[in-house]
Amino acid sequence: MKIDKEILFCMIKGFSWHKLKDTVLVKKVDHNSLAAQIEQAKRAWFIAQNQMEWADRDMLEAAILHTTACERRYMALLQKARNNHYITWQEKELAPVVISNS
Repeated sequence: MKIDKEILFCMIKGFSWHKLKDTVLVKKVDHNSLAAQIEQAKRAWFIAQNQMEWADRDMLEAAILHTTACERRYMALLQKARNNHYITWQEKELAPVVISNS
């Protein structure tokens, strides 16, 4: 429903094909879903590492490839979060470090 309102607004107010394309095709990044994807990728990576420990000789190469793929997905999602300026802590909770020379 929200997308429909955005499309209608795009059609009425300052129509351009570029705005319409961005409204229809490009999904906005929801940080909650990105955090969930990161957590899911992290769990998948840990599971793949554990599976590699009990893989037999025939399945070891597949287990290594699966572990590498899970690790790369996790790292790519972390990079995406970093590019979107996603932080996991509140800035007001951060305090400067005081070093005393006594």
